[in-house]
Amino acid sequence: GNGEYVPFKAYVCSTGGSNTPLGNFKLGARYEWLILYGGVYGQYTTRIHGSIAFHSVPYFTQNKADLEYEEYNKLGSAASAGCVRLCVQDVKWIYDNCGAGTPVTIYDGDNPGPLGKPEPVKIEVNRPNLSLIHMSEPKRQAEDSYAVYCLKKKHNLCDTLPSPQRNTRASITFSV
Repeated sequence: GNGEYVPFKAYVCSTGGSNTPLGNFKLGARYEWLILYGGVYGQYTTRIHGSIAFHSVPYFTQNKADLEYEEYNKLGSAASAGCVRLCVQDVKWIYDNCGAGTPVTIYDGDNPGPLGKPEPVKIEVNRPNLSLIHMSEPKRQAEDSYAVYCLKKKHNLCDTLPSPQRNTRASITFSV
């Protein structure tokens, strides 16, 4: 009925392990590019709590072809200073569809939720002819280990999920 949420998307992510706070939060400010700890940049950043945010895997500069590809291959394991890293298309979905005030729950547990844990996609770093564009936009499959679940508000038991739209009422839940 009213007030229920249904699983909608599952994404692989990297957290900061014990540096990622547990609890219930609400999404805040968003930035297309934001300088991060270590002097690198995150794309499509959305604040969760204080300095903790959803953002892309880091880039060396504000150039979409300047991805830190070795960091991309860490998706699915603890790798950040506390933020939640996702691949660009996943974090952009959150940026575009989950407005300020969207509830976020970060928990520590073994239950991956009803959608299961996605498998990570790795970038082949030893291919000499692989362009930076391919490194920044690898082919997607399922991904692993840590996962972000986006839940959409269920209007009634018979509704099907509508297409994503900006400011969709949503809740985001994930395990570190």
